[in-house]
Amino acid sequence: MREQQRPKRDPRSSLATFRRALWVPRLFLPYWLRELLLGRSFQRKMGYRMDFGDPRTFNEKIQWCKLYYHHPDAVRIADKVAFKAYVAERLGKGHTAQLYGAWDDVNAIDFAGIPIPYVLKSNCCAYGDCVLFVFDHAQLDPARLRRELKPWLDPMNTIIPQSARGYFHIEKPLVMAEAYVGSEQTPPVDYKFFCFGGVPRYVYSASEHFQDGKAITSAISFYDMDWQPLDVRYGDSRRCDLPKPTHFDEMRQAAELLSQGFPFMRVDFYDCEDRWLVGEMTFSSGAGFKKFDPESFDRDLGDLFELPPKNTDREPFRGDLLVAYLRHVAGAFRDLIRGEEGDSA
Repeated sequence: MREQQRPKRDPRSSLATFRRALWVPRLFLPYWLRELLLGRSFQRKMGYRMDFGDPRTFNEKIQWCKLYYHHPDAVRIADKVAFKAYVAERLGKGHTAQLYGAWDDVNAIDFAGIPIPYVLKSNCCAYGDCVLFVFDHAQLDPARLRRELKPWLDPMNTIIPQSARGYFHIEKPLVMAEAYVGSEQTPPVDYKFFCFGGVPRYVYSASEHFQDGKAITSAISFYDMDWQPLDVRYGDSRRCDLPKPTHFDEMRQAAELLSQGFPFMRVDFYDCEDRWLVGEMTFSSGAGFKKFDPESFDRDLGDLFELPPKNTDREPFRGDLLVAYLRHVAGAFRDLIRGEEGDSA
């Protein structure tokens, strides 16, 4: 039998993976050095230098908050499982998608016992990563799916997202299953409220958010609180104005309640035929790395964003995360070497 040749790895991809691994120690570094590293990333992605001593734009203040803001409820809000209880405490039950289960062992998941359709998510990954839709058990390969889900349980997932303090404190990665909102043919539209100091100021609609289970660039339109469209583009999105959602007033009131006590909070909703649901809450819309067009809108939002007192407390040391990080770097370095060997073969 002919031996199957191992496919060559792209050394550039391996190098990118290794460089991504090096992001993580920043959580253990002194703040002045974290400022320097985060500032370099900001300048590379946004095209201008930020001043941590005097941030002005919305995106600058998001970066500042990543380092120096930590709310006691940040962990619960960042954790996609725990946030459901947080919402229920403030709005009452029934305002998030039904949770079917959460597991720290992929072998414990009984896929056939989960009602169709549903969504599999990581409780701690961000920015559209680690999301899978299941519409038909007959087309499901449980063994293959478990292999795909297993990396979601890497403790590294709780600390990689851009030094965000809330993610760093999540105790344990989980795979969760929740009810799917919408239809297979028509994914739900997201309505995302930008709230400053507990007051909703702007909202944007985001449609076509996922395709084939992957996060893609959305069709995004910004509106004021009277649902008047704004001539604003966010990131690489295209504009697609939509009619005012049926439950706009209820969602606005809920956003106001949920964002009380926070300098900035983006509260996301789904507007269904007979109800509305809270989809997510985040402190760092677009990771603070999405450009606005016109650029003046970034400054306008920054003027609404009143920074809280600076918090320089050190995160508690966790040996399990240090071990996970060292294993992660070793694996990334191994892949880098293999990639170089494959490229020279």
